[in-house]
Amino acid sequence: MTKRAFYLIVSFFTAHLCFAFPAPQTQTRLTDDNAKVTDYLFPLEEDIQSVVFTRNGLTWIIFDRPLLKEGEKLPASPLFENARVLPNRNNTILQLVLPPSLFPQVQKKGHLWIFSLTEKKENTQTLPLIPVKKEKGIYFKTQRTNPVEWRDPVTQERLIAFPLSLPEEHVSSTYSVPGLEILPTVQGIALAPRTAELHMEEDENGFLLTAPTGLFENEKIPFEWEAEYDLLDFSIYGTFNEQDFFTEKNRLKALINNAPTAQKETFRTELARLYLSQNMPVEALEVLANTAEKDETLCLKAAALSLLNRDDEALEIFNQIKTTDITLYFWKNLVNPKKRLFALHVLKNNLPDQLKAALITKALRKAFRQNDLSAETTLMKIFGSSIKTPYQTQQYYFFSGLKAEKENRILEALSNYSAASEGPFSQTQLMAFFKKTVLELQTDSIKTVQAIHTLENLSVGLRNTEIEPELLRQLAQLYRTQNDYGQALRTYKTLLSITQDLNAPEEMTKLFSEALFQNKDVSPLERVAFFNEFKELLPNDQTGNDIMHLVVHDLISLDLLDDAYQISTALVEHRLQDKEQQVLTLEAALIALLNRKPQEALNALLLMKQPPLTAELSVQKAIIESAALKALNRPSTALPVSLLKSVKSPTYFHPTLRTFFLEIKAQQAPLQ
Repeated sequence: MTKRAFYLIVSFFTAHLCFAFPAPQTQTRLTDDNAKVTDYLFPLEEDIQSVVFTRNGLTWIIFDRPLLKEGEKLPASPLFENARVLPNRNNTILQLVLPPSLFPQVQKKGHLWIFSLTEKKENTQTLPLIPVKKEKGIYFKTQRTNPVEWRDPVTQERLIAFPLSLPEEHVSSTYSVPGLEILPTVQGIALAPRTAELHMEEDENGFLLTAPTGLFENEKIPFEWEAEYDLLDFSIYGTFNEQDFFTEKNRLKALINNAPTAQKETFRTELARLYLSQNMPVEALEVLANTAEKDETLCLKAAALSLLNRDDEALEIFNQIKTTDITLYFWKNLVNPKKRLFALHVLKNNLPDQLKAALITKALRKAFRQNDLSAETTLMKIFGSSIKTPYQTQQYYFFSGLKAEKENRILEALSNYSAASEGPFSQTQLMAFFKKTVLELQTDSIKTVQAIHTLENLSVGLRNTEIEPELLRQLAQLYRTQNDYGQALRTYKTLLSITQDLNAPEEMTKLFSEALFQNKDVSPLERVAFFNEFKELLPNDQTGNDIMHLVVHDLISLDLLDDAYQISTALVEHRLQDKEQQVLTLEAALIALLNRKPQEALNALLLMKQPPLTAELSVQKAIIESAALKALNRPSTALPVSLLKSVKSPTYFHPTLRTFFLEIKAQQAPLQ
């Protein structure tokens, strides 16, 4: 085996014997509300680990054993068909192309893995994994695992998966740092590394990812990573209906009653978190009344008291908590948004200024997303008195610009964005440049070409889940104003690769049609090249038919007759009806005859459908058929001279085809 450019310390690949596992099975069922579900069942004979995630329109399923051979297919499903097995000696890597209406889900029963495709997202219990920023790199708190490495066959991007054995243990959202992107998953962990070398160091609680060159730019913590801690993550319980809630509550109560004394507190804590996730603080306090005063239970008590407006008691308990990470996460998980300001008051005396400013930054981002004007004003005042470092100064001016822009104080917003774009290089600086450029466009203080150049440069370095899609949409719209449809569509493709933008596909189809059908300045060569690059956007309507016919004529002008024949026969066989289908069938046959392929001309004529031909079309068909038979040295029926003279040059053919038609018509005379 050749030496890999990428390697992982401590057991990168573990050699496995290739067992003869049973073939996967499939079943299709209906849920209670008549949503269709297809289940793929992998009945395994030992504990196998898996990863499931979706990216760039593809869904991946990875097992840490070779369960299927290369080229082997999954059983057919009425919901989708396109699935393939990628070559990998030590693992199973499945690549699926799913329609956007299907959602992948994972279950496990003993050694049986169940991968489900559903038409409706279901509320299920999940166990989200949150990556934690450590001094050397990124840490995941989970069981040990054997990584799987491969390349995306479409993008050639290196991907690494960490299969896990606990069902639905997953990463809920994208995390990006300069050296690494952690992808959202349905099950397991998936990475897209941006560095050549990556190390893994394991311990009994999880594993740490590091790189010789470092994963973080200047070892600076990106502000979406601050204060990540899973102690109070109520979201793992999801949203319960009444029946499911009672089922889970009774299950935990039974565990409390029957568990050994050493484990009772664990289940009490779980029950308290269940109550808090459903906004039931009184019940949570009752459960926690007799638990030991550990940081975790103190945090839960403080959260419950805060929800009951018993702020003084919450503060008294809160001050007993010694772990800073818990303090931060206590604030992050307050269920009632009105309690956030109380949490900030508490944190004001418990945090270093730098961490406090970072925390307020996160709160500001959330307040702006939720359009919470009162929170924005209060937070900006607190932030203004807390800024210490150049990075925090940038963030302060950036959010000041957002607030001024929202209140239509454009000149003030421009001034703040200009201040935020100064200082050290950071994502905040790039976001400020973007916002500044957009406002300059609105005020006509920058030319479109200059704005495109600026935004293209920013798109290289700007990797922010909130701003990057906005930048790409703006860039695509600017390209459209310049009639640069190719760059506009390529930008939309990039947008779709990072977000599920429901408006983008419709906008792309409109752009495609406009570029090919309404843009009169485009040359035949440019139109054919554009069609070939973006033909998957062809609309399934009359506009799409007209575009295909237009491209066929362009191909004839370029003497690319094989391609013209293929598109025209696809058009008449699958998209057209009635007289329009008959006319284009004659044109397809004439293209083949012009291309000196008389048998293809006869094959095209066989595609002609009902209704019966008009007299004019019947004679034209007979002329083309007779010329094809003559070229094949086969007997043909002579047409009367009077009938030949009655046929004029068809106006619906390409000029080259009309000239050729008149030539073969003239050649019928010697047959009389």
